[in-house]
Amino acid sequence: MRPLFRTSIPAAVLAVVVFVAAGRLAPRGLPFGIVVLGLLVGSLNALVAIGLVLVYRAGKYVNFAQGGIGAVSAVIAGKLVMVNGVSYWIAAPAGILAGALFAGVVEVVFVKRLFRAPRLIVTVATIGLAQLFGGFETFVGTVWRDPNRLPPRLNVPIDAALQVGPVLLRGEHLLALAVFPVIVGGFVAFFRYTDFGAAVQASAENVDRAQLLGISVRRVSTIVWMIAGLLAGMTAVLQAPIVGFSFGSGAGPALLLRALAPAMIARLTSLPVAVMAALVLGVVEQAIVWNTNTSGPVEAALFVVVLGALLVRREVAGRTTEGEERSFAVASAIRPFPRELASVLALRVARSTAPVVGLALLVGVPALLSISQQNLLSLLLVYVIAAASLTLLSGYAGQVSFGHWAFVGFGALFGGWLVTAQHMNPLLAGLVTCLAGSVLALVIGIPALRIRGLFLGVATLAFAVAAASYLFSWRFFQLADIVRRPVVFGVDFSGELAFYYLCLAFAVAALWAVRNIRESRWGRSFIAVRDNDRAAASYGVSPIASKLLAFTASGFLAALAGYLYLFNQLSPNPGAFPVEVSLLLFSSVVIGGLGTITGAVLGALYMRGIQYFAPALQLFSTSFGLLLVLTFFPGGLGGLLFRARDALLRRIAAGSEIHVPSLVADKRVEPEAVAS
Repeated sequence: MRPLFRTSIPAAVLAVVVFVAAGRLAPRGLPFGIVVLGLLVGSLNALVAIGLVLVYRAGKYVNFAQGGIGAVSAVIAGKLVMVNGVSYWIAAPAGILAGALFAGVVEVVFVKRLFRAPRLIVTVATIGLAQLFGGFETFVGTVWRDPNRLPPRLNVPIDAALQVGPVLLRGEHLLALAVFPVIVGGFVAFFRYTDFGAAVQASAENVDRAQLLGISVRRVSTIVWMIAGLLAGMTAVLQAPIVGFSFGSGAGPALLLRALAPAMIARLTSLPVAVMAALVLGVVEQAIVWNTNTSGPVEAALFVVVLGALLVRREVAGRTTEGEERSFAVASAIRPFPRELASVLALRVARSTAPVVGLALLVGVPALLSISQQNLLSLLLVYVIAAASLTLLSGYAGQVSFGHWAFVGFGALFGGWLVTAQHMNPLLAGLVTCLAGSVLALVIGIPALRIRGLFLGVATLAFAVAAASYLFSWRFFQLADIVRRPVVFGVDFSGELAFYYLCLAFAVAALWAVRNIRESRWGRSFIAVRDNDRAAASYGVSPIASKLLAFTASGFLAALAGYLYLFNQLSPNPGAFPVEVSLLLFSSVVIGGLGTITGAVLGALYMRGIQYFAPALQLFSTSFGLLLVLTFFPGGLGGLLFRARDALLRRIAAGSEIHVPSLVADKRVEPEAVAS
């Protein structure tokens, strides 16, 4: 309990100081009732944050499905009450237990199969699991119908109310305030006095040592997932009567960020710090809403708080998590085409004709499609450019970004403001937009000098949430009119086919540029810093310059994708750039094969191409397809493609009796039998 007391005392002192200062400086002050409401909201966020910390300590990855688990519990409890007329006091525990059991089953079926996979792969898998939980909610809602077709409700049957200043605390508020300390105390006792609690703590401290002591680390992982599911279920069931049952329809990134923020302040390791941070941030959130009458600035404040806390606590963390963070810099190692096979005529002809045939198909086939299909092809190319920019940043430079679609949104909305409100020439506006995107990415990338891997990824996620909910509502991102496609050098791009060819030209140029950056001195420095920045620095490579240049180049391409998206949609709005697409974009790059241009293209085709042009295979572009690829092909579709290519080249080399060392270096060679 000592860490709890060491955390509580300074937090309490800080809370008193903030309360007094806010009461004097805030426009409407900070009534005590708002503080109580903030503590209530913070306590609910603290329960989810505890689950996030536990999962990270047990497996060293962030569980993006944490909110979805709670949503399952809330849906089940709500259906029991509304459809079957079960008492709340029975339905609520039943829903919570069902969510915990469901979380354990999911861990055994999916997560356990990725036990030895890189932590980045497991993190992306939890993104797919979050979508899976959402699909399960929809399935339950469809099958388990209310004959009256009323939305599920979880009204707490407590007839009590307490007026605290401007806030009326009803039965559901009082229940949550009463239950929170009991839950926290129960988990403190669990970790302190039970064998399972000791096993979880031992596994979190040192996995290898825990295994030597006979602890089943995999079983501990399942138990932790069930505990996290229990906490998420409690949060959802308690929160549903307070904020409405919208929480039960799926926990979006904005809700998840409210639990991620205190967890990241605690660096995903300290439970007391996470709880205290959640309580303080809950009060801050309600104070902002009380004084501004809007929730928009809350996400911006959370972004600033998360960023500041990570920058400050980086000094405290030192090198302890450095190895864990580096595990997120995963990229596929692709063999170049063997020079020994350059003399094979069939391969030489195939390599020379394949690009020509591919380009001919890209140019000719769209002319045979409908106008709507041509528009979707242009949109697919925009997604390819965005994926290429993320490949440059995360695949080459190892800088994880979970909020990259926000840079695309910046390019679209800021470029639209230049064209419609400032009446700037479209070519000049495009150049200014791309340069502004570089500057924005450079500013966001400055924390990368001190924050790495997963922590940087969550910081970019916080930026994307703030951008979608608040920043994009600024005047600089408001379109004055519908955008009209330009006439450039006498060529009219107003038609869908002509605009597709324009997007194709930019996509080819972007892929060519990223490929050449990879082969350049700067590209090699990106990879060197990604793999080991200290070793790279010893050879004269500047890690600072490499990271910032990677962000700058990536921001340029992302803004370019956004500017093309602007002319594809003609009148985009801030709602077109939700954080979910950022997570989808990162997932597509990973399943395509992080670190290769081929992977970026394959990922975009897999996640968006199926959605646009093969609706019959829609299932494979959802969470099911994501989990399927990650489970059986951790190297991504690009790695699978190149392995198939290498297998074919081995057969050709064997048939031509050509020895190619690079194709057999990692293959086991059986020793020849020795004659007796």
